[in-house]
Order: sequence, then structure tokens, then C-alpha cells
Amino acid sequence: MHERKVEMAKRSMAFIGLPGGFGTFEEVFEVTTWTQLGIHDKPVVLLNVLSYYNPLRQLIENGIDAGFISPSSRNLIVFVDGPSTPDEHEIFDWGTAALDAIGKWQGSGVQKHFDWTQRKDGSASGALCST
Repeated sequence: MHERKVEMAKRSMAFIGLPGGFGTFEEVFEVTTWTQLGIHDKPVVLLNVLSYYNPLRQLIENGIDAGFISPSSRNLIVFVDGPSTPDEHEIFDWGTAALDAIGKWQGSGVQKHFDWTQRKDGSASGALCST
């Protein structure tokens, strides 16, 4: 499973999450942690359909308030909010909204701690691309 995620990360320019369950949560948090650690600097975008991810947004704020998450990490996950009514959600262009969020990404500002593309001898490792 980890190898599959590393390969997806190497080939992607961003990560987009739709409403989902435990597997989605795990993948979103893993790629967010990779950003926090400086393994990559790619946007993590969650499509907040019908406010599905509002509890997660609040959980992140609670983590910041409690001192477990750095305030500078607040924007590691970009939430794309849709219209306020369910009827509008059905016709809302989520794809364009996701691409707009990716296009506006300014980078995490996290200092790169590791170069996962290099071995100690300086040769390419084939591991997760750092850009």
C-alpha cells in the first residue's frame, strides 16, 4: 500500500480528497504529514461537499489551540467550500474549484528537512520526489 501511495505522489502535482471514510482520512493525513515534514510541497485540497469536512477543519483548529499543531500548519490542507444550498451543490463545478485551489497554492513554506530522492552517495533513490 505504501509503495502505491509513493508512486501516486511522485506522479501527481496535488492531492484532492472527496468526502470519504477511514481510507480517505488516512491518505489525506499521510500526504499532509509529508508536506509538514518537507518530503514534498504539493497542495492537499479537500472538496467540502455539503460541509462534510467542517468537523475536520474544526479539529485542526482545536489542535492549533491546544498547541499540538503549529499555527503555520493551518493552511497545509486547503478546503474548497461549495454553495450554501444542497440544490446548488448538484450543479456546482467542483473540478474547476479544485483546479483553482491548486493554481492558487503558494507552497507550504515548510523548510525541506529531507531529500528523499537522494541516497547517501548522492545517487537518485527513486523514492518520493521532493517537488
